[in-house]
Amino acid sequence: MWAGVGEDPLDYPWRSYKAYASGAVDDLLDQRPLLAQFSKNPFSARKEFVRIVKSRMGKEKQEKFYKAKDQRFLEPEEFVEEVQGRLWERGVLGYPLSIPEIVAGVVFELGISKESIYNENRNREGSFAGAVFGYLARGLTGYSLKSVADHFGRDPAAISQGVGKVKTRLREDKNLGKRITELAGNLAKGRKRILI
Repeated sequence: MWAGVGEDPLDYPWRSYKAYASGAVDDLLDQRPLLAQFSKNPFSARKEFVRIVKSRMGKEKQEKFYKAKDQRFLEPEEFVEEVQGRLWERGVLGYPLSIPEIVAGVVFELGISKESIYNENRNREGSFAGAVFGYLARGLTGYSLKSVADHFGRDPAAISQGVGKVKTRLREDKNLGKRITELAGNLAKGRKRILI
C-alpha cells in the first residue's frame, strides 16, 4: 500500500481517508465537496468512496491515473465518464444557466410566446412548456423543483407531475426527445459543467 504502511488505508495516519470513509471529524478537511461527487446521501457517498479506494489498492502507481481532467478527476477516461454520468443523473453537475436563458430556449424551441409560459391561466401548450422548462432546469442546472415552482408561482407538486409527464412523452415521442436533447445541447453549448 502507500509508503509500505499496512493493507488498510485506515492504518495510515497522514491521509484524509479516515475522515472520508468513516465520517471522523477533521478540522482541516471539509468532506462534503468530495463526497457529494458520489451521492447526496452521506452514507452512500462514503460507501462508494471506500469501494473506489479499495478497488485501486494493491495496484502499482500508473501515470495514466494521475492525469487531471476537468480539474477534478484523476482516473482513466472510462472512470471519468462513468462518474460524470452518475453525477449528471443525480443533478450534482450542472451548467451555469439562468432561468431566463432556459425560458427563452424553451419558448423558442416550442414556438410559443413567453407570456404563455408565465400566464396564470396557462393553456395546454403553456403548461407543457412549463414542464419542459422544469425538466431542463432540473437536468441542466440542478435547480430544485421547488425553485422552479416558486419562479412560476405554481405548486411544486404540479411541477413535479408535469416533469414526470414530460419524461414519459420523451420516451414515447422520439422526435420530441431529439428536439429537447438538441435544445439542452444548445443551452449548454460553450459552457463548462460545474459542481452544484
